[in-house]
Amino acid sequence: MKYFFSLLWVLLLAFNTIVSASSFSAVLEWMYSNGLTKYNTETEYRPNDYVTRWEIAKFFVQYAKLKNLTKVNTNCSFWDIANYDSTLQPFIIEACNYGLMKWSQWNFRPNVNLTEAEAVTVIARTLFGLQNENANPRWTEYYNIASTYNIISGRDLWSLDRKATRATVWTWLYNASLIDINSIQNESADDVEKILEEIFWNL
Repeated sequence: MKYFFSLLWVLLLAFNTIVSASSFSAVLEWMYSNGLTKYNTETEYRPNDYVTRWEIAKFFVQYAKLKNLTKVNTNCSFWDIANYDSTLQPFIIEACNYGLMKWSQWNFRPNVNLTEAEAVTVIARTLFGLQNENANPRWTEYYNIASTYNIISGRDLWSLDRKATRATVWTWLYNASLIDINSIQNESADDVEKILEEIFWNL
C-alpha cells in the first residue's frame, strides 16, 4: 500500500499544474478565503504593484501562521526599522523569528523593494528551511527547490534579480501551498528511484 501511494505521489508531483500570473484571480480567491488579504478584487489589491521588504513582511508572517510554521530565531533586532510604520515593525521581527527574512549587520533594509530572488528564497524556506547560501548567486539552492517543485515557471536563475510584484509573490506562495511537505519528507531517495524506474520501464 505504501508503494502505491509513493507511486501516486510521484505522478502527482510530475503532473502538478502551477498557477501563472495571468490567472491571479484564483490566487486572490485563495488569499481572501484564508484571511491573507482583506481585498477580494484585483482592483483593490493592485497585483502589479511592487512591494517593499517591510510591507511584504506582514504577508509572509500571515502565510507562516496559516502553514503552522515554527519560529526558529530569537535574536531578531534591527537598527533600521525604528522610523517605519510601527504597526508593521512586529511583523518584521516575526518574519525573522520564522527564519524567513533577515539581513546582515542588523539592517533589514525595510524600504528596499523585494526582489524575485528574495521571494523565491523566502518561499523555499517555508518548505525546507535555511539552505546553503555560499553559491553564486546566493539564491541558487532556493531557485533549485522552486524549480524542482514547480513553484515558479518562466524564470532562469539570474533573471530573478529584479523587483517582484504582489501577484508574482503570492502566485508562487500559492503554488508552494499545494505541496505536501510531509509526503516529500517521508519518501526516501531509494523509494523514489525505484518508482521512477518502474514508471519508465513500463512506458
